[in-house]
Order: sequence, then C-alpha cells, then structure tokens
Amino acid sequence: MIFDSSVFTFRLTVFRDITISGFSSKFIYRKLKYGPYHKVALMELTIERKRIRVTAVLVALITLSLLVLPASAAINQIAQGGDVFIGEEGLDVTAAVGNFTQIAWFVSGANPWADAPNYIVAVGNPTTFYIAPADFVGRTGNWFVWDGGITLGVVAINVVDPNLDIKVWDQNANKDVTGKQIPEGNVENFRVETNVYSVVNRPSYAGEGFVNIKVKTADGATYTALETPANVMKSLTGQAITQSLWYWAVPAGNTTVGWDTAAKDDAGFPLYNTGIYTVSAELNLNKIKDNYKAPDGKDYTGKTVTSLKTIAISSDTVKIEASKDTVVRGNQFSVTVTGRTDEFYYVWVKGTGSMTGGMGDQPPLMTASQDNVANDPVAGPYNIGSYVYEGGEGKTIMQDVPAAPDNGVSYYAKIKTSSSGVRTIGFRTTQNTKDNIYTIRVENNFNGQYKSDEVKVEVEKGIVTIVAAGDQNYFLGQEVKFSGINSETGNVYLFIIGPDLPTNGGLMTSPQTAVNPFVAPPLFTIVEVFDDNTWAYNWNTKGITLNPGNYTIYAVEAPNDKNQLDNALFGNVSIILNAPFVTAQVSKTTVEQGEPLFIRGVAEGDPSQGVAIWVIGQNFVAYNTEGVNDDGTFEYEIDGGMTSGMPSGQYFAIVQHPTNNDELDVYPQAAEGYTYRYVVGPYPDPTKDNILFTLEGPGSLQGSDAANALTVALDNSTVDDTYTKIQFLVEGEVEAPVANFTANATSGSANLTVQFTDISTNEPTSWAWDFGDSANSTLQNPVHTYTNYGTYNVSLTVTNAAGEDTIVKNDYIQVIPMVGGDKGYYLIHCNVEGAKVYFDEDYKGDIINGTLLVKIYLTATPYHRYSVSKAGYVTVNEALPTYPAKDETKDI
Repeated sequence: MIFDSSVFTFRLTVFRDITISGFSSKFIYRKLKYGPYHKVALMELTIERKRIRVTAVLVALITLSLLVLPASAAINQIAQGGDVFIGEEGLDVTAAVGNFTQIAWFVSGANPWADAPNYIVAVGNPTTFYIAPADFVGRTGNWFVWDGGITLGVVAINVVDPNLDIKVWDQNANKDVTGKQIPEGNVENFRVETNVYSVVNRPSYAGEGFVNIKVKTADGATYTALETPANVMKSLTGQAITQSLWYWAVPAGNTTVGWDTAAKDDAGFPLYNTGIYTVSAELNLNKIKDNYKAPDGKDYTGKTVTSLKTIAISSDTVKIEASKDTVVRGNQFSVTVTGRTDEFYYVWVKGTGSMTGGMGDQPPLMTASQDNVANDPVAGPYNIGSYVYEGGEGKTIMQDVPAAPDNGVSYYAKIKTSSSGVRTIGFRTTQNTKDNIYTIRVENNFNGQYKSDEVKVEVEKGIVTIVAAGDQNYFLGQEVKFSGINSETGNVYLFIIGPDLPTNGGLMTSPQTAVNPFVAPPLFTIVEVFDDNTWAYNWNTKGITLNPGNYTIYAVEAPNDKNQLDNALFGNVSIILNAPFVTAQVSKTTVEQGEPLFIRGVAEGDPSQGVAIWVIGQNFVAYNTEGVNDDGTFEYEIDGGMTSGMPSGQYFAIVQHPTNNDELDVYPQAAEGYTYRYVVGPYPDPTKDNILFTLEGPGSLQGSDAANALTVALDNSTVDDTYTKIQFLVEGEVEAPVANFTANATSGSANLTVQFTDISTNEPTSWAWDFGDSANSTLQNPVHTYTNYGTYNVSLTVTNAAGEDTIVKNDYIQVIPMVGGDKGYYLIHCNVEGAKVYFDEDYKGDIINGTLLVKIYLTATPYHRYSVSKAGYVTVNEALPTYPAKDETKDI
C-alpha cells in the first residue's frame, strides 16, 4: 500500500472494527515509520461467516514538518560561461554578465572578435533572467557580453537545448527491457539519459533533485516510490542527475538494489500486480517544463518530458501460442513460448510416438538451426530427449515422438527464452506430414514444480489451382497470364499437353521438350509460390513453336508428369491458341493529292515490332513499320505531304504481320542509291537474304505487278508471315459528286427496317436523305424504319467542295400488308461460312454450317433472283428455280 509525502512512502498496521452496510469489517492500520497511524487499503469483510479479502489502493498524502526548498533556491545561480537550458526562468546570471546589460549571439563560423552579432538580448534584472524559447530556440551555444562592440569575446552563458529520455533497465539481465515483458520477481532499474546533468556544477548546488520519474499502473495510479529488495521504499521524485547516463539504483545490474517487482505487504499480498506499467520522466528545473512547449503547445517530448515507455510484469507461468490454428500442409508455422527470462524449457510434439514418421505419417518437424533452440545430435547422445515429462508415467520426450526420420530429434528441443522471456520456435510441414490435429507442449521442472502449457495446431491438406486470364482463347505471339493457388508446397510445376507434344507433358518454354521428374533438378517449368499461397506465371508464346489448336496446362504440387498424377494435387486449364492474323482498311478508298489517308486495322498476336506497311503504286513505293496497341489495333497515316507527291492512280497497301516468331521474313533492301531497291526473303537459301524481285529503280516492277510479286513472296511455304492487301485511289482534282445509293431491302411488311448505303462517287462530304414519309437524315449510311403501308420515293443529295448532285428513286420502297398463307422453302448450300444470302434485294441470312433454310410465302409477290456473297469471294447471282410446292423444300 503506497503513500507519497514527496519523498517517503509508509506502511500501516493495527486493526479497528467498522461496519459497512451491515457487514462486519475491519480496517487495517499500520504505524508509520516517520509519523502517526493512518488507514490503508487492506480490508476484510465477513459475509455469512465466509471471509472474502478485498484489496484496493488508497493514496494518503502525509504532510511532514520538513522544510523543502524550491528547486530554484540553490540551482539558479549561473557562473560565467555556465550552462543554461531553454525554458529556465528566475536564473541569477549576475556572475555571468557582470555589469553588462546585453548579451549577443553569433552564428556558427562567425568571429565574435570581428563580426557583428546575429542576435542581441537585453539582460534586464540579472537575478531573474529567463531563457525564453522565443529568443533562444535555434540560437544555442555561447552567448557573449555585449556593450556595442567595445568588449569582445567574453562568454557570458552557454545556452543548451535540453534532452531527456528514460529506459527500463533489468537488473537480472543487466540490459534494457523497455517495452518488453519480465517475470514477476525480477528487479528493475531506470536509466535516465539527459544533457541537463551539468546543473550539478552550478555554484551553491547542494544535491537538489530536478528530475521526476513516474511509474503508472494500467488503471492510472501513479507511484512516487517503489520498494527495493531491502524492503525500503525508494523515491522516484526529485532525482539529482549527475551524469549523462544515470541510474536510479546503483550499481546497474545488481539485484540487491532497484524495484523489487515481487515485493509483498505484511499480509503476503503483492504490492505490484502483474500487468503493463507505464514509465516516464520529466524535468522539474526552474519551470522549464511549463515554459518550453512543443510546437503543438503540448509538453515537449524528448526535451522536458520523455515519451511514455512500458514494461510488462508477468506471473511465473509458461505459455505457448501458435501463429496459426490451422496450417495447410506444405506451409510453415511457429509457436511462441512466454515464460521466465533467460530460462530453459522443453518443447515437443506431444503424443505422436505411435506414428511411423514415414511418408504420409509424419508430425510437423522443427525447422533446423534456430537461435536458442537446441536439438539432440542425430547419432546421440540424446541428453535433451531423456527429459522425463509430467504425466508420462516415466516416459521421456524422445519416447513420445516417432523414431523417424533422424531418430526423431526434429520433433523435440530444449529452448532458452530471451531476456524478455520469449522464444519463437519454427515448424515446417511437408507432403509427408499427416493431416491431423497436433499438440505442441512446453514444460520444465523447477525444483520439483512443473511449469507447462499446450497448444493445438491442425494440419490439413492443401489445394492446387490454375486459371488463365481472359476467355482462354489467345493468339500465338501473345502473353498468356496463368495464376492460381498452391497451399501445399512452395513451388508449382507446370507442363503443357496438346497436339504433337510429348504425351507426359512438355516444358512451357519449349513445348517439344518433355518434362523429366527423374533428373536433378527436375526438368519442369517451376514457379515459386508467394507467402499468401498464390502464384503467377506469364507465358510468352512469342517465338515458341506451336501449331494453332487446343492445349491443356497442368499445375502440380510436385515434379510429377502427366503419368504420375494419381497421388498428387494438381489443377489444369484448357486454352485455345489461334494463328495470328491481320486485317486492315483505308479511311478513304479515294483520296485527293494533299489529303491524309489512314490505314487502320487489327493485328492479333502481339507483334513486338508491329506490322510492316508497304505502299506500292506506279513509280512509287514506301515502307514503314507501325506499332500495335495493347488491344491489337494500329493506325498508320499517309500524310498530306506524302499524298501530294503520289501520282494519280491506283495504289496497293500490303500490311505484313510477322506472326508468332516475331520476325519479318520478307523486307526491302537498300542498294545502288535506292532505299527500296530489292525485296529479299529466306528462300531458296534460308541462310542468307535472297533477292526475290526488284522494287525500285531500273528493272523494277510497278503497281499491281509489284504488289502481286510481294504477295507471292509472302505466300511462299518458307515464309510464316501473314498479310492483308487493300487498294485505294489517289486523284489530282476534286470533282462534283455523283449521287447514288442502294438499300438492303426495298419491299416488305409494315415496320420495314431499311439500311441505305451511299455509293456516290467523287467523295461527297455531306448527305441529305428524304425517305418519302416526311423523315430525313444527314448520315452517310442511315437506317430507317417504314411503319405504314404504301409506296415511297427516296432521294439523296450529296455535296462536296466542287458542287452537289441529287438522285431520286421513285416508288423505291414498297411496304405491303403482312403476307400469310401457304409456305415453301429453299435450302441454300454453300461452302463459304458466313456468306450472305439475298432474294432479289431482301436479305435472308448467313450461311451457317454450310446451309441456310429460306422460307417464302407462295401467295406473296414472287422473288426472281437470289445471290450469295462474301468479301474476297466471287458473288453468285442467278435466277431462282421454280417455286416449291406447299411445304416443299428445294435445294439450291
């Protein structure tokens, strides 16, 4: 029970009966060592003839008839050149400044004998001088007397920025244990670190204290003194710090002095409960703490007060905790033992002696070579394993674990806790660890008294998964991103199965090379698993020899190939690899000289160098490469400067794709002063650049001949590049447009939707449509729906810079009532997938799987012709055969 009277703490004795709410009670009294009797906090209550002891803390302030002088009475006198600290007030600097009324400060590097001072402060009353933060922060060091420059170089005072820190010092271990845990019974000390110790050198200093140490309990009670092993209360307040590293109890490391954390009162109850205590210190020096504040207005941590430090006092027990309650096999876990400081304990996997320790029947193993975790040698002697544990009926811990592997020495250990009473022991699990619930036990026998604890850890089987980003449909040359989970082992082993590949699996980086689990290291594509059990692998198909087709990627927990998956955890994913291709179109099919033209398209397969674009015409050739965007698109501009120099006529643009080997096999070669003299390629001799034809200069091919020669070269079997070919016209003058248009349907029932297509020539720049039903549009290719029956005239007016033109098609659209009645069918056969089928000008659908069934009403206006068309193929346009009979199907 603690009472503070500035310096002394007292105990009380003597009993006196009192009554509280009908209960018979006693207050305990104890005679003060230095005064009369006072009440304390130990109370006994008798309730229904059963005694219940209640402990509380009361703080009694004892006023003593002692003369305590203010701190400034003897430590405010400053000698000439003496240290003063920012924030001190009431200082007597008479001896320091003499008769001078000002002091001056010079920046570092200045010459006090020659330079003007950087700051001057008036002394005022020299017996009550104030080291004001506003004047002295940032201006530390020597201050000189100042009389306008007559007297030079005479130091008056040395201004110091105070600093203050405190540490909890364990006397048992003789080391800093701030913020750590110590067992109940250890003796603690406090180390104060400060530069204010020079105060003791001031004139007339007589041992006055100027630092207060504070120790708080978890519930906020503050101690002003602590009991030592000698059963003496040692004050925490008014400490005189005499050196930069100062110990509250001396000598440091001596357990006979300091704070006895196991101290008890006369009734045998602990004075200091287990728990967390907060420790701090503050300066009590000439109101320095009140005057020198941090920028936020609070006490200045690190200068006049310390930060709050902690020390945890734990009871004399041992505790073991696991980092994970459940561990997926193949991963690690740890247990942490908390007990006495610098003490030995035994740790083992309890109750596993009936297991074989072999494949699939093995407990978790301790990680080898851990700090302060000792295992027996494999060949013995087994000094650690010979420990006889509590409740084992004479069995040793070595007998309580499997004998394999390595005679079981990896299942048990003797550990030593740290100076804070803690030690962490790592365990690992493998494919051989049996999925089970295990008990990890810590124990030791201290003079016949066992201290022990246990924790359970469940080991369960893991999983292995694999997914592919996107829709599992890719182009050769692209990067494919695989990811997944492997909660079983630290690596995943990848291989690929597919057309023309090894049946047991091929390497991801070289699919034609078979994986091999029987070599060291195993020949697989191996990917490391992250700490969170996830993994990721980016597969670059560029340059890999694979045919387009369906493939399956396997991710396995161990180096097992396709033929060894029966007892392995694995996942797989199927993907489709397509041949890369390129498509392109021009922004205009006809361009005027001086106008820009854009070639836009899509190049699948992620060609890193982009696509090559050849522009070939009569007496004209250009070659460039254009990068491809992440989404496969590209855009190449033939700017107005280029078109202005292009002769009028037809031009061919060949867009060349390097495919998945990412190399352009056919390309131009400069020679004889010409940039594009020759086109070269890999045949007939694949070891050199073979001249395939002349593209520029004397003897060169021109226009369509050059374009055709280039496509022949690209079609050669030794060239794996792919390409697309487009055309455009370059014209020298702008002519007035000639209006014309078509429609995808000109007759049908009500709500007839018609797609109009502008086919005007001479590049109109604006369009004005009149659909004949009071509706109109300015789009080039509008879509319009006719909702009412009738016959409609359609007109189109087009304009450009040279003029305008109008075309009117009378009775062009016929909207007729819905036709019912008998039906017949035509079954259209075609070997071109996606080809479009029209009856007269009515669109009927696309060829799918080689056929299209077309229904007709036998009583409606008859169709006369049919057509089948697709870009790149010859259009079929023929007369319809005789109409089928009712419900009859005719083949075309």
